[in-house]
Formats: sequence, structure tokens, C-alpha cells
Amino acid sequence: MWMVASRDRIKFSDPQIHLASHFQFEPGDETQSFLLLGDGKHLSLAKVRDQPHVFDGVDLLALSACDAAVAGGAGSEVDGLARIAQDQGAAATDACSGSGSGSSRR
Repeated sequence: MWMVASRDRIKFSDPQIHLASHFQFEPGDETQSFLLLGDGKHLSLAKVRDQPHVFDGVDLLALSACDAAVAGGAGSEVDGLARIAQDQGAAATDACSGSGSGSSRR
């Protein structure tokens, strides 16, 4: 299993992960910015950020989800999923946003 989830903890365990889903980005609000999971539940950026080292051991995280590559700007605004994944341990991310016409690689 590539993702272990419980009520309080999430851990990704494979070195290469591709997430293809819907991502809703709300600048300035990590609780309302979320990845849509397969069971219909939302995984908010706030929850991802609260999981230290959730992506440790992940060499490449590929994101093909609406707004996954978008960031909110400087200062205290929310960062996008790709940036937070790297902050939480992913070695590299490859994220395309919207229709897939653009790509943000880090």
C-alpha cells in the first residue's frame, strides 16, 4: 500500500508516487485547499502540513491535479501542494495544473 492513513496520521511509503485527482486551491486558507481522495473525502493542505515528514522517502511525487502546482504568493499566504510536499520530505515534485498545459518542476 502506498499510503497509510489513520485519523491522525498519513504516511506515503513508495519512492515514486503519482497522484491524479482533483485539487481545490483557496489562496490564504489551507483548511479549504484540499486534494480529493478516492473515497470522496478531502485531504486539506493544513492536514498535510501538520504531518511532519509525511513524504520522507519519496524520491518523486508527480501531481496531475487541478491547481496542484499553484502557490499563493509570498508572506503568510498558503503554498501549493507541490511546495508543501517538498517541505514535508519529497525529494522532487512534478506538478501540472489546470488542463495540464503547464508544468511546475522543482
